[in-house]
Amino acid sequence: MPHGKTYWHVTFHPYRRAPALWDGVEGFFYELVDGVAKRLGFTVLKVVAMPDHVHLLLDLPPGLDLIEVIRQVKGYTARRILQRLPELRGDMRSPGLWASGYHYVRHTEASLPTVLRYVESQKVRGGLE
Repeated sequence: MPHGKTYWHVTFHPYRRAPALWDGVEGFFYELVDGVAKRLGFTVLKVVAMPDHVHLLLDLPPGLDLIEVIRQVKGYTARRILQRLPELRGDMRSPGLWASGYHYVRHTEASLPTVLRYVESQKVRGGLE
């Protein structure tokens, strides 16, 4: 019996929750996530980078493993951001960008509008807009 589409709300944060995702890093992060999505063949419905964490709302095709997608996104974005801005390593007192781990929640078409509004409201909720 078909179950309908599944969407994933993924969050993760920089090491020590350091506020590393300021303006210049934020835009670059968005570009990098889009590149990973194109390479792996998934859709980013929404991405919001807060200074100390990120939200991704993803639509993965059948057969694409969520954990592998998260691993690829975190690995690629960390490498590229730290290549461009190596001083972040010192600022964060860490050799890497992202803390280990992540959080994800499965959503259906029924809950998609609610989670989309939630992700889109992050800047306002965080006092950044």
